[in-house]
Amino acid sequence: MKVCHILISLFFLTLQDGETVGTYTRKEGGSITVRCKFSYYGNRRFLCKETCKRNNILIETTKDRTQRGRYSIRYEGRGKLSSDFLHVSITELEKLDSG
Repeated sequence: MKVCHILISLFFLTLQDGETVGTYTRKEGGSITVRCKFSYYGNRRFLCKETCKRNNILIETTKDRTQRGRYSIRYEGRGKLSSDFLHVSITELEKLDSG
């Protein structure tokens, strides 16, 4: 008899100002993309796990789009009168992506 285990990964997306945007749940091995709306000033984009310090930074760039392994971000600037968007994606989800 084969037993198949399904693991759930939880993601808590927090914007730079500390506001938690939401909790997202996906199965291990799957992918996730989250679109965040916010006002942004500057040219540095980050994807971090927990705090954006040292080894927690998964991606850091000044480009509008970048990928590093399973992680990618895409910045969508909409002008001074509209909010901007940051699209954050993780593919091949692992249990270690939780948090």
